[in-house]
Amino acid sequence: MQQIWTTAPRGLFQRVTPSLISGARLLAHMWRRPWGALLMALLVYSFVAIGTMSITQAEKPLAYAYLADAFAHGSLALRSAPEQLIGVLSYAGNAYIAHGPLPALLLVPLVLIVGGDGSASLLVLLLGAINVGLTALLLQAAVQAGVLRLNRLRQGLLLLFFATGSVQLVAATVGASVTIEALSAYSCVDLGYLAALRLRGVRA
Repeated sequence: MQQIWTTAPRGLFQRVTPSLISGARLLAHMWRRPWGALLMALLVYSFVAIGTMSITQAEKPLAYAYLADAFAHGSLALRSAPEQLIGVLSYAGNAYIAHGPLPALLLVPLVLIVGGDGSASLLVLLLGAINVGLTALLLQAAVQAGVLRLNRLRQGLLLLFFATGSVQLVAATVGASVTIEALSAYSCVDLGYLAALRLRGVRA
């Protein structure tokens, strides 16, 4: 009886394993290259955001959108500030946002194109996908520099799990100030590591 119970699962495992390996290799190949990973991540994040309706539930009003609007018009002071906007400081009759400028600078093109209301959702989708592409570049640089020992399969699977199996998936689909800050910070850290691995001398 024990032999029957152990033989059946073992035979099933032997039949299923080649298919699992082939599937893993296909996924790894799709996610391994930076541009491929970026586009795949953007596609996945867009589907998740639309499916969970988070794309229509972005933070409103978004402080960074109003700051981006001010930057786009050559000013640090807000042109208009809703009463419910958090983090607004008043000085000399003008309203200012008490946030770092980087996310607002990234938002300027989107605010000019789609306005402040829809820019948060688009920015997190783009930043999330860009972070996946940057991570692919970072893994490649680390392998080339001898810091990591990864074959192509492991590189692709690491990217897949980072993009879809970590907090990155949530951050890239929720248009809010905190997720914009986190994604921007990750981009800067990734670029810093890339500079350390790829550049030399004064350029580094």
